[in-house]
Amino acid sequence: MDSVEGWKRLEFLDFLRGVAVILMLVFHVYFDLRYFGKITLNSPFWYFFPRFIGGMFIFISGISLTFARKKYGKMLIKVTVKRALSYLSLALLITLLTFPTNCYVRFGILHFFAVAVVLGSFFTGYMTRSFITGVLLILAGMIISGFSINGEYLLWLGVMPYNFCTLDYYPLLPWFGLMLLGIAVGNKSELNLKIPDYLNPVVYLGRKSLLIYMIQHPLILLMMQVYYGDIIEEILRITGIQP
Repeated sequence: MDSVEGWKRLEFLDFLRGVAVILMLVFHVYFDLRYFGKITLNSPFWYFFPRFIGGMFIFISGISLTFARKKYGKMLIKVTVKRALSYLSLALLITLLTFPTNCYVRFGILHFFAVAVVLGSFFTGYMTRSFITGVLLILAGMIISGFSINGEYLLWLGVMPYNFCTLDYYPLLPWFGLMLLGIAVGNKSELNLKIPDYLNPVVYLGRKSLLIYMIQHPLILLMMQVYYGDIIEEILRITGIQP
């Protein structure tokens, strides 16, 4: 989700992010259809598909951080903190909007980015350290995912409470490890590949990824309302506004 807008633009990274945006839109159409009971999604594919998409955004963001460091140097912390505050404000908005549901978002992907871009800025410029730490954090995340506790105080880390339910969840473990692998790749590669002109629309989507993320669900729900005619009524029922 992270964008390098305002940072050193890399067309190839925007293209990759644009591909992730397209996949994200496809998934959320199916997700919303399932959430409102219009279809069923029972295949394991639908468990791994959204995590692959989120992983793409996170990995690309790690790469982007390394190029931001090349531009801003010691000012990178200040830049990432400012970026993190914008993520945090949007993350809190999502928490507020989903709070009336039983599975409201506590630590979704924007909550993750609000923390991870700041932490990741301390690893930029260190390829080996980023790679080793990233692998270790991914392994740690795989281990702790098998544990559950009473309470949500370790939710941000990756330890879920019993009977946990949320619409979006990206804890630091293992996902920050994936960002660190992106940082390691960014330190090793230039990635200044030229994208053919006919793929410019995909590049544009990548540059507007955060905006698209924020407006996608209202637009999808509007289209569903036009087609099915009962989505607004169902939203009012779920949120308790309409009995």
